[in-house]
Amino acid sequence: MSHRVIDADAHVSEDPTAWTALAERYPGWLGAGRSGGAWVAQIDGKLYPTQEGPGCGVPIATALSPAATAGASDVRRRLADMDAEGIDVQVLYGGLAIGTTTFSDAGFAADFAQAYNDWLLDEVCGHAPDRLRWHGHLA
Repeated sequence: MSHRVIDADAHVSEDPTAWTALAERYPGWLGAGRSGGAWVAQIDGKLYPTQEGPGCGVPIATALSPAATAGASDVRRRLADMDAEGIDVQVLYGGLAIGTTTFSDAGFAADFAQAYNDWLLDEVCGHAPDRLRWHGHLA
C-alpha cells in the first residue's frame, strides 16, 4: 500500500531583500538590531526573533542547524533533501512573516504580507508546485 508523506510544518528562510516593491514604497523598512547578544531583523521598530524577555523567540544559537540552513534558502537543495528523506510534500512557513500582525501600520502590514506571499508562492513554491505548498500570511 502506498502513501504520501506530508511535512505540514516546514520552514523557509525569507529573502526580504528580494521584495523590491516593498523597499521602494517603504524605504528603510528592514534593518538589524541586537537582541540577547545576537543580530536579528528589525521591522517596524521591533526585533525578530526576540532573543530575551517577554515574547522571546527560538534562540538563534541553537535553532540554526548547518545541515538545515542550505535547504531553508535553496529550493533545489530542499527538494533533494525531501527526496533523501522520503517527503512528498512540504507546507512552508516563514520566520519574519510571523510578525505581520504586530506591525503598527496596517497599510505596511498588508503590503508586507503581499510581498511575502508573492515571494513564497512565485520564487519558492513555483519551482515545484506539486511538492511545495505555502501558508499565506494576512495583515
